[in-house]
Amino acid sequence: MIVDGYLSFPKKYVQNYTNNDTTWILQSQSRIFLNTSKLGDVVATIVIYKNLTDVISARSEFNRSSNDDDIVNGPVLSCSISNVSSSLASPIILSFEHGQTNFINASCNYWKFSSPGYWASDGCIVRASNDTITVCECDHLTNFAVLMSPFVEAHVKSKALRLVSIVGLSLSTFCLLLTIIVFAKLWRYVRSDRSVVLVNLILALIISYAIFLGGVDRTENKIACTVIAAALHYICTVVFCLMLAEGIGIARDVILVFAQTSILSKLLVFAWGLPVIIV
Repeated sequence: MIVDGYLSFPKKYVQNYTNNDTTWILQSQSRIFLNTSKLGDVVATIVIYKNLTDVISARSEFNRSSNDDDIVNGPVLSCSISNVSSSLASPIILSFEHGQTNFINASCNYWKFSSPGYWASDGCIVRASNDTITVCECDHLTNFAVLMSPFVEAHVKSKALRLVSIVGLSLSTFCLLLTIIVFAKLWRYVRSDRSVVLVNLILALIISYAIFLGGVDRTENKIACTVIAAALHYICTVVFCLMLAEGIGIARDVILVFAQTSILSKLLVFAWGLPVIIV
C-alpha cells in the first residue's frame, strides 16, 4: 500500500490472504517501509518469510563458519524493484518481530550471495531494539534479517559464590572492626585529621559490607530492591570520596608543611555530601 510516496507492507486490510495467514499478518510487527517518491514507475516485489531460523545459515561476515550461538531471530524480509538502476531516495526501514525474546546483541544484516553465502551488515544499522522488536535502516535492497545471540544469565544464586562472599566480607569486616578497636585504644597518640578521615573510611566500608550481605539478593520487592541499590550506590561513592579526601589531606600536609588551619570539616562534608547529589 502506497501512502504519500511511501510503500508499507504488509497492509493491515486483509483481502487476498488465506485464513491461516490472516491472524499472523494482522498481529505481526514485522513491516517494510520504502520511500517511492523518487523511484519513478517501478514494480516493487516484497516477500516476508515467516520463519527460516532452522533452514538458513546464521554465519556472518565475521564468522564464515557455522555459528551455533547466533540465530536468525525473526522473519527474513526481501525487497526488490524492477528498475535496479534507481537509487533509493531514503533508506529502507525494516521492522523485525523477534521469534524468541531471550536473545541479545541484535545486528541488522543482508544475505550476501557468494560461495558459501553469509550475512553481511555494511550499509545497515540498528535504529532501535528491545526484547520483542528490532528496527533496521539499510541503504540498499535485498534479503534482510536480524541476527541475535542467546542471553546467558550469570549464575548469581550459586551457593559457592554466596559462601565466598559471606566469608570474604565477614573476614574483612572483622579486620576493620579490629582496626577501630586499635585506634580507640591508641587514639591519644594517633589522633590527627588523617586518622579521622581513615576512621570514617572504615565505617563506610563496614556499612557497605552490611548492606551488601543483608540486601544484595532481596530482589523480590521492587521498592526494597531500589532502596538497597541506591544505598549501595551512595555508600560506595562515599568510600571513593573519602579516599580522595585522604589523598587531598596528605597532599596538603606535604605542600603546606606549616599550615595552621584544618580543613577536616570541609573534607568530611565533601565526602559524605557529594554522593547525595550524585545518587
